[in-house]
Amino acid sequence: MSEAIKEPRYAVSHLSQKLTSPLRAVTTSASIFGTSRRNFGTNIFEREWDLVLVLDSARYDILRELECEYSFLTNVNSIWSVGSTSPEWMANTFSETYRSQISDTAYITSNPHTETVLEKNLSERYQGHRKELTKIQRFGKFNIVQSENLGLYDPVWKQNSIEGRYEMYENYGDPRNVTDKAIQTLREYDFERVILHYMPPHIPLIVEAIREERDPLEYEQTPWKYIQKTGDQTLPLEAHKEMLRWVLDDIEVLLENVDAQKIAITADHGDAFGEFGTYGHPAGSLNPKVRRVPWVTTSAKDTKKHMPEYEENEQKDEKTTVDERLESLGYLAASPVLAKGNSR
Repeated sequence: MSEAIKEPRYAVSHLSQKLTSPLRAVTTSASIFGTSRRNFGTNIFEREWDLVLVLDSARYDILRELECEYSFLTNVNSIWSVGSTSPEWMANTFSETYRSQISDTAYITSNPHTETVLEKNLSERYQGHRKELTKIQRFGKFNIVQSENLGLYDPVWKQNSIEGRYEMYENYGDPRNVTDKAIQTLREYDFERVILHYMPPHIPLIVEAIREERDPLEYEQTPWKYIQKTGDQTLPLEAHKEMLRWVLDDIEVLLENVDAQKIAITADHGDAFGEFGTYGHPAGSLNPKVRRVPWVTTSAKDTKKHMPEYEENEQKDEKTTVDERLESLGYLAASPVLAKGNSR
């Protein structure tokens, strides 16, 4: 209430959200019910690729704006995602329908929701948007392939590291952790397909705060609240763009240090910055800013310019670790399964 008095715009936005909440609840439930039973969007296993790079929450329109900055971003196209939040995307992507392809696929991921979906089959709530997961459980009909059925399942978020004050963001902090593990894996093993799941540009939009060694500002830490209070989308969108540059810079390193003929760059979902009354990426959303994701194709040749220095960190208490990671992502995994791929 005090914030509403200080910021009248915030009061209007908050009231609008409250008034439309019942309708959004119905449409969300109907969307999850329908899209989990009938094909909506493009499952990545329906396309031809050797290596897929999933940039969590990357917006198609923002990636297109960066096309001129990166030589590998040519002909940025789009597809419709099979989910509007990571658990929904995972549940629809890693489906029994594609079991034969999945069995020879390596999945190297910084997204801690893999524990909820691929290890526990949506049977246990994560410390996040609990109402949304309840709807996914209640209205969704999924037949999920579990982590042990993948050629390789490696949740590297347990080993990621951002030092000092940014330790709370280490679940996805430095894209180099995913890149290094991918280079190491692709040089040592021969899988038919490899999926790399990078967490940037997912909120919080902290890369500038890390570089400048300061605490995140409001539009970086809680961009949806900031937009509702101020009506300003510009700063959060620019921060999203900078988060994309963070991971794209690392992809440049990756593409010089792996061999792959058919690479696709995509996202599990996008993010809405207030468009059509949507903030973030709620489950069951059909908002095009959320469900329309990039699809870019390229190739790579290993020049051996980069040699990863990748060390497994000590395991932390599992429950505490998962809760901390998910909290840092604005919500409130297990050891790697090696390996069905052939050693090189």
